[in-house]
Amino acid sequence: MTPWQKRATGLTRRMAEDMQLRNFSPKTIDAYTYHVGRFAEFLGSSPEHATPEDVRSFQLHLINERKVGWSSFNQAVCGLRRARPAAGSSYRSEPQSRAVARTNRRMSGSVTRASAPR
Repeated sequence: MTPWQKRATGLTRRMAEDMQLRNFSPKTIDAYTYHVGRFAEFLGSSPEHATPEDVRSFQLHLINERKVGWSSFNQAVCGLRRARPAAGSSYRSEPQSRAVARTNRRMSGSVTRASAPR
């Protein structure tokens, strides 16, 4: 990915500055601004005027057409969440913006049937 400074538009610059104030990692800033840029390409316009339905169709596009992994999908969702406050509004009340991939993970040292007391 290209560092966000090389692809900074007004929205991504503001978004990156807000994340810097919150002490986000430079790699996180880069990943989130990358996905906001992909969203803008998908829309063909600025994400500032996107509707919740646009976000939903972009998420479906990522899963069904681009076949991205769940970690990339989560980065895109989180990046879009960060972009909305920079644009002056929020999708926080919209259920589709809360879509986060869930993976089944086992905790290390968890009790198994073989090791459980009887």
